[in-house]
Amino acid sequence: LEVVCQLLGNIAREPAEARFRRVRKGNARIAALLGREEEGLLRAAGFCDAVCEEGAVLQCRSCDDRVSSGSCEGDHGAEERGEEATLESAPRALLEVLAVVEVARLALRDQVADRAGAAGGPPLRCQDVAVARALECALLDHVGQQSVDMAEAEKKRRRADEAAVVASPLRWRDGLDAVGGAFLCDGGPLEEWLDCDVTHRRLARDLLELQAAATRWYGHGARRHCESFRA
Repeated sequence: LEVVCQLLGNIAREPAEARFRRVRKGNARIAALLGREEEGLLRAAGFCDAVCEEGAVLQCRSCDDRVSSGSCEGDHGAEERGEEATLESAPRALLEVLAVVEVARLALRDQVADRAGAAGGPPLRCQDVAVARALECALLDHVGQQSVDMAEAEKKRRRADEAAVVASPLRWRDGLDAVGGAFLCDGGPLEEWLDCDVTHRRLARDLLELQAAATRWYGHGARRHCESFRA
């Protein structure tokens, strides 16, 4: 796992660096990973088989595609043509695999430390119940936190989209209608007031969202007050 972390970490830090995106299968450190779970992790991160002038390699094609380089055989793409390869961030799949591998590595390090403290203890094996349980708990915690982070990111994205609609001089009516504000577009002075300034529309949206929250929290009484306001 240390080698996998190093390989993926190098790409995560410098995704446009070609030498990090290709590793020789004949390299002793890489050869030790082949045919094992670690090779599967590399392939899940976007590495695949290729043949170059230095022989058989594993190449991160997902990065190469984003840098607009050609195939490994014959055409070496932007680099060989003297073009500057640019890539701001590594592929998402690679970053996800790297995060999981780092979690597993830290869990195994803790197990190694515990075994070192027990003189004469048995060698560390992933099949051992305690080790497997530690790995499972660490990975489940990681996945749970990822779910929380993704939900929060989705919430922020949705809020940004809603704010953009309300700020639009052409779509703001749809934005208010989506949060129950169709009654505000009455064709009179109120709609004109909303139409003239995005700040007015944002205030109206905030009020509508506050009313919706009050209805959820306080039920029928709050709903009755909101309906009387709209009337």
